[in-house]
Amino acid sequence: MQIYWTEEVSSAMISAVFTGIILLCLIAGLYFMLIELVSPNSFSNLGSPSEQYNDLSYYSFITTLTIGYGDILPLTLHAKKATMLIGLVGNFYSVIVTGIIIGKYLKHKT
Repeated sequence: MQIYWTEEVSSAMISAVFTGIILLCLIAGLYFMLIELVSPNSFSNLGSPSEQYNDLSYYSFITTLTIGYGDILPLTLHAKKATMLIGLVGNFYSVIVTGIIIGKYLKHKT
């Protein structure tokens, strides 16, 4: 909400937005790991159990940022729905927050 109510774009606002997307990616990673713990083999191409944390963390960033390389795929219904949700939230966050920041920057510049 601070981003919405702030009048001008500052380095603190940019840092807050960056921190927000990182936090969103980390939460998505925990969500994917929970799915994998409850229902093993919910995602394809995961490494050994010791590497799954890194692979799902990577997958959460790729999904949240809506890049989607396709090297890790959701296989179960829960994993597919979670991937869709995280992709939508990441897209919404980046579009809305970026739009607000650009609007405030242009408003303050003129």
